[in-house]
Formats: sequence, structure tokens, C-alpha cells
Amino acid sequence: MMGPAEAAQYYYRKGQNEFTRIIQAQQAQTHDLIDRQAYEAAAGTSKIHQEYRNRVEDLVRSERARGNVAVNRTAVLKYLVGDEVVERGERAAPAQRAAAARRVAGQRTQPGGARGDGAAARRGGDDSIDAARERIRNQPLW
Repeated sequence: MMGPAEAAQYYYRKGQNEFTRIIQAQQAQTHDLIDRQAYEAAAGTSKIHQEYRNRVEDLVRSERARGNVAVNRTAVLKYLVGDEVVERGERAAPAQRAAAARRVAGQRTQPGGARGDGAAARRGGDDSIDAARERIRNQPLW
């Protein structure tokens, strides 16, 4: 059995714990209210905030049920939008790579035949016998 001093101390701690719990609950409600008002204000001018409103609320609710009371609606929105962008990019990447490969293949030039398709280019210059002698002067015959 407890003495009067111990009983007083027990009830004092019990009351103090209850008071702390009530204050924390009020702080969480106030934080939620401020967060909701900020999100709704942004949703008034932002189409993205409006489109994701239900998904944001669902995720906030589930996170708070798991014990994450500090979750922020704007952070959840950014997470959801970023996640969707990544998924969309992963789905589009193979098709974009294939299209790029087709464009590159279409722009690539193919080599012609070994002799070429054009007319042979003539070397300009003097075709006289003196010019020919000048060209072969100092050239070994064998």
C-alpha cells in the first residue's frame, strides 16, 4: 500500500502525463489545420494541387495511421508527382530510344561503290609533251 506522499506523487505524474498528451494532441490538430489550409490555398490557384487532392489526403491519412504525424501535404504532393514522372519516364524511354535509333539510321549516309558513281575528275593542266617531260624528270625509270 502507498503512503500519502507516494499517492500524491503518483496522481501528480498521472495528471502531468494526461496534460502532456492533451497538449500534444492539440498541437497535432493545429499543425494539421495549418497544413490543410496551406494546401487548400495552393489548390485555389494550382491545377496540380487540385488534381492530386484526393490522393494526397489518402496518403496523409495512411501515414498518420502508421504514426507519422509530421507528414506534410506539400511534401506528399511532391512525392506523388515525382513518382508519377519517374514511372512515365521509364515507360517512355524504350520507345524514345527506338525512335531515336530510327532517326539516326535514316540520317546515316551509305558509302557508294569503290569506284564511285560520279564521272571521273580530269586533272587540269598542260597536256603538252614538254609538260609531260617536266613531270617525269628526276623520276627513276626502274
